[in-house]
This record gives sequence, C-alpha cells and structure tokens, in this order.
Amino acid sequence: MSYRGPIICGCQLVHDPGPLYSVYEQFMARQLDLPVTIILPPEARQSFNRELASGEVGMKKIVESLMVIDVAKAEASNPNDADRVKRKIDQTVGASEVNTAVKNSMQDWFKMEFKTFLQHLLANHEHLEDCQRPQL
Repeated sequence: MSYRGPIICGCQLVHDPGPLYSVYEQFMARQLDLPVTIILPPEARQSFNRELASGEVGMKKIVESLMVIDVAKAEASNPNDADRVKRKIDQTVGASEVNTAVKNSMQDWFKMEFKTFLQHLLANHEHLEDCQRPQL
C-alpha cells in the first residue's frame, strides 16, 4: 500500500473501526502523520449523536467502546487479504501497537466530534444567560 494524502475511513459503529483494511489504514496514517477522516453511515451517525445527547452515560459508552478495539478481531472480505495484513502486522509492529494507534485515531476523532456537538448545542441555544449558573 502507498499513502500520500488524507485517509478516509468508514466505520459501521463507533466501537467497530471498520474492516481490517480500515484499521490498518488508520494505523499507517498515524505512522506517517497523515490526517484521518472517519465517516459514519447515516444510521450509525444518528446512534452516535443520540449517545452524545444522552450525556455522561452515552459518552461513557462511546469511550468504553474506543478502548476495546482489537485488530486481531477485525475481518476482511477476502480471507487471504486478512491473513496477509495480519501476518504483516505480526511480523512488523505487532497487534498491540496497531491497536494503540487506532484507538488514538478514534479518540482524536471523538474529540473533534464532541467539539462539533458542543458548538452545535451552543449555536442552537440563544438564551444561555437564562440558564442557572453554578456559584463559584
């Protein structure tokens, strides 16, 4: 594989960073200091937004799901490709390093998504001064 510019990774769910190819591409992008853009299909996006909107409980679910990423469990549509990529991982950096890089990539994505979520909330609440503020 050859990498030059931003990497776009599709995920089905937040706790599933995608097929093995996507996991490996996220790892390689981190190694090469390339930007990664993670996209979710509409249904997964709605589910993710609901989790964010549910507050602490939803965010804990998202964070916990980011902690269980495991390249060894990732699959590819072609079993031969899966074997080849996993063998390459095992012979070079190892699954642990790939898992860490992908978790970091997903965490960076989550931080950006959370920031966007907060900006959206703030933009849609024009009367913030009416909110009760905690005493300092």
